Amino acid sequence: MDTSISQIALKDLLEKDIPIAIIDVRDKEEFEALNLPLSMNIPLEKLEKLLPFLSNKFQYITVCGKGGGRSMKGSELLISAGLNAKWLTGGTFAWYND
Repeated sequence: MDTSISQIALKDLLEKDIPIAIIDVRDKEEFEALNLPLSMNIPLEKLEKLLPFLSNKFQYITVCGKGGGRSMKGSELLISAGLNAKWLTGGTFAWYND
């Protein structure tokens, strides 16, 4: 099962009326330096503790800087908790460099 989502596919989802939550799993300093519009910062090491507060009504998209490392781990954590999640290929840097 492919748990990644492309930049283009995410932009398409954002244009639709689908409840999406974008979680940036990087450290606070990295998030503050550059982040995706509408994203929230939940560092990877804190994500597990917040799982009980997340709703299965959302499509979760995890993102990090380059995409694939921490964001993949974050989406796997969400999926293992029964949530609908994907990680963004290319991450934040690709979002602004495309």
